[in-house]
Amino acid sequence: MEISGKKIHPLAIAGMIMAFIPLFNCFAFPVSIIALVRTRNNELEYKGTGLCIAALSVSLITSALMIPLIPLVVLPKVADARKNAWAIQSIDNQRGIGVAYTQYLDDNEGWYPVVRGNAGVGGKQGYALGMDRPLPHIVSNLYGAKVPERDRPLNKYVGNLEIFHDPADEGGGAYNVPSYWESFGNSYQPQVADDMLRVKRVLGEKSEIKGSYAATSMNESELVNPVNK
Repeated sequence: MEISGKKIHPLAIAGMIMAFIPLFNCFAFPVSIIALVRTRNNELEYKGTGLCIAALSVSLITSALMIPLIPLVVLPKVADARKNAWAIQSIDNQRGIGVAYTQYLDDNEGWYPVVRGNAGVGGKQGYALGMDRPLPHIVSNLYGAKVPERDRPLNKYVGNLEIFHDPADEGGGAYNVPSYWESFGNSYQPQVADDMLRVKRVLGEKSEIKGSYAATSMNESELVNPVNK
């Protein structure tokens, strides 16, 4: 393409085209800068300074318009990646807890532990807090929130108590706690004392009458019968 005997620098044309194509917009700015420098350094051979400046302007305007769209594209991908990482960590945590249970059974003739509250099998001592106030004492006891670390039977079989902290633990539930880990000291809640929702109790509850069904944990021999699984 020639104007008054001079050619427009090819990079100036390329920069303008790229400026209008979202996929290549990021390349338009540097290409147009190079074209502008080369055009000015070779004024006898090339013409197109105005086109270079126009390409730069279009590139900047297009980029400014695209910036608000970036979070809409990037944030869902980041969220998906985070959820995948959480899922992997959660599976790894529960695998480690399963190993701790197995070691406990080996040391206790196949009997699962008797605990104080659903969370009292492992983890840290919780804060027993709801969203904006302490949990009622009866609720704290029900979940075993205040059970010390030394009295949580699986703790001696794990290397790090964080294994009881699920990365996706956002609390909630009937008592609207901010986090099961922070409130109860354990994100994972096994079935304790009672059969509920067609799930057989696994762990006995220490506060129940000794020898009663609710106070007696399951023995691994019961798992031979599929009805109890």
